[in-house]
Amino acid sequence: MHDKPRVWKVGSRWSEFGARGTSIVDIFRRNNYVFVGSNGERFRDSVERNDYLAIADGYTIVAVAKVLDEKPSDLCHLMKDRKLRFRSSDSDRFDYSNPDVYKDWCFGVRVHWVDLPAHERFKYQKAGTFYGANMYWDRIIDLYSHYSNQVFDITSRTLRLHRTGHVSDPDGYKKADLLDGITVYSIPIYQREYSWSESQIVRFIHDIFASYWGTNPEEHIISKDPMFIGTMQVSQKRFISKRESGQDIIDGQQRISTLLCLLKYLCLRFPDIKDLLPPGISSFDWLETRVNNDVEDALLRKLCGLHDISLLSVDSENVYVRNCAIIGDVFTQSITDDQGKVCEQFNIEDFCDHLLNNIYFVVVETVAGLSKTVQIFNTINTAGLDLNGDDIFKVRFYEYLHDKCGEGDEAFNEIGNVYERIKLLNDDWRRKGNDWDLLNMSTVRDVYKDYLISRFDLSDSLYQMATDTFFERLFDVILDVQEHKDFGSKTKGVSLSIADLDLIVDKIAKWNGSDFSNETELISYKLIEKSRYSRYTRICYLLLVAGYDIKQVYEFIDPLSRVYFCYSVAYAKTIYSIHYFSYKVLKLIGKSENATTLLDYIRQKLHNAKEEMHCFRKALDRPVWRDMVCCVSAYLDEVEKGFTDLKELNHKLSFGYDIEHIHANADSSVDVDDINLQNSIGNLVLLESFINRSIQDLPFREKVDRSDGNCCYKDSKYASISKIRKYSKWEKEEITTRLDSEFQRIVDFVWKQ
Repeated sequence: MHDKPRVWKVGSRWSEFGARGTSIVDIFRRNNYVFVGSNGERFRDSVERNDYLAIADGYTIVAVAKVLDEKPSDLCHLMKDRKLRFRSSDSDRFDYSNPDVYKDWCFGVRVHWVDLPAHERFKYQKAGTFYGANMYWDRIIDLYSHYSNQVFDITSRTLRLHRTGHVSDPDGYKKADLLDGITVYSIPIYQREYSWSESQIVRFIHDIFASYWGTNPEEHIISKDPMFIGTMQVSQKRFISKRESGQDIIDGQQRISTLLCLLKYLCLRFPDIKDLLPPGISSFDWLETRVNNDVEDALLRKLCGLHDISLLSVDSENVYVRNCAIIGDVFTQSITDDQGKVCEQFNIEDFCDHLLNNIYFVVVETVAGLSKTVQIFNTINTAGLDLNGDDIFKVRFYEYLHDKCGEGDEAFNEIGNVYERIKLLNDDWRRKGNDWDLLNMSTVRDVYKDYLISRFDLSDSLYQMATDTFFERLFDVILDVQEHKDFGSKTKGVSLSIADLDLIVDKIAKWNGSDFSNETELISYKLIEKSRYSRYTRICYLLLVAGYDIKQVYEFIDPLSRVYFCYSVAYAKTIYSIHYFSYKVLKLIGKSENATTLLDYIRQKLHNAKEEMHCFRKALDRPVWRDMVCCVSAYLDEVEKGFTDLKELNHKLSFGYDIEHIHANADSSVDVDDINLQNSIGNLVLLESFINRSIQDLPFREKVDRSDGNCCYKDSKYASISKIRKYSKWEKEEITTRLDSEFQRIVDFVWKQ
């Protein structure tokens, strides 16, 4: 790779003498690829990523481009790998049906293409297909920089399918045609598959016939009332040639695909209507889809290529063929009477006229990059995608890989593979008898957020930012869409990779699928999970990502959990100093500091907590962070009892319990007037929920052993309850004694060496 990008001139005339009619600049535009045959090997060996190309049509530079691939590739392989899209009109200039003829001499490279306006085009009086153009270095790079900057615009207008000669619009109320015989609509790779169900198809066709027959469809009187079928969002129209333009369908692919199926059915059932349809519509090459690595397009082309109506089947695995067959059934029902005969009033020419002239769309056209386009879609969305944070992340990650890193459409499938891996991991996990998912993409994004902030030393304030907001703004900045004040200059150096996502998926799955190997590991994790700082359980994942094994991770979180315990008990809320401490831990992990440095930092904070916690006893005397403190108390009792089953202990500290007041507030038989004492650890204990609901506010002795045979303390499996059952009464003295005992045990536990 050269330090300074070079500028090359590339010709687009595909003949020895550069005849005007052999220009393939439209093929370049359509595919965002530039390829060279004559001098192809030199093109292959010379051009690199970030080089600039000046594209000539004859002697005129009509476009500039920036190279996105590392190096050019053999055109033969690009064609066989379906990297390039051709149309029938290309065949007279380019033999796209025979890739092998271009092997080893013609090479192509993916580019970001920018057409120049007429006043910026200039003559380059030097013939040839490919050569250096550094004499125009500044001019070409300046043109690219100026015209490649994303502008923003949004317009809307009313379109019908195609205005025929039968209808004239009132003055001042002109409507353009959606199917104009020139525009090719493309469904982008990041869209979902065509998926309308039978019920949606039936309703859609019924609505069309309701507008055709009017307000009394059962009378079969042709009315041809106008019909509005919704809003479509499309990208800016791209000029390909005078005979072709292209637009991406952002929203509306389900409806436009269904309309294609309807038109195809009509052509199969009434072959003569091809003469009634405007040129270009009955060829069905005005819609293409790049969804699912072109698999979806192969299904669409299968329908478009059918010539026999008998090949339609509602049982077809091809969704386009199946829906076309469903349309046929509904269509037949809509034009026949009770005896099954076609109504005399029905006229296929009138119906086609209605379909073309009286069905209206409001089309919103966005001139913007993918990021802004998706944002607009989320605002005006009427149907189709319901984008959540995971969906948007996938689209914008693809945009980053495509636009910033120069990767091709396959990048979207690679991101999709991460989502698919998560699904497969969860399926396998549940097959093993588990009733919960091992991981999800939202957690992966949470961890990835912390990972990026730590690795690239971004602002600490970003740790507190919601994950959806973080990635929305991060992509804005690194894709040069918009600046955000929380993201400083370091953000420009952030690099994203699918390998990082895969690594995080692996580590989350490894951690969540692991079992505790001893009681210390169990209580360490539980304390973080139950503390006021539970969000920092993600530190466990990041330690694994940093290269530590599970045993080493527990060596870090043992003292870390006690830090969180101390500050959760001592304060009635989270405090910034502990967040700041946690950010420093995350940053040390991100900087790959050695284990000793990280462990010393955590232990020093625990030591400082001991010095600061002069009021720790006072904190335990008052209403406490109940769940966490009671779990420590229960844990210590279980250890003292000598438990043998870690899974049972984990269950006891995790599920199916309530916080029990041993002396209940409603028990007026004993006077305990100190509300703080009654809500302290001296009077609180874990108890199975079903027992707690049974005993409610009974006096102590009835809680211990009820004479009516209903649930009580004797039915509990908690070691703490076994100890309490030994008391003959439970009054202020017993509560105070237990409080003193629990305080000392907890202090010994927290600051154990």
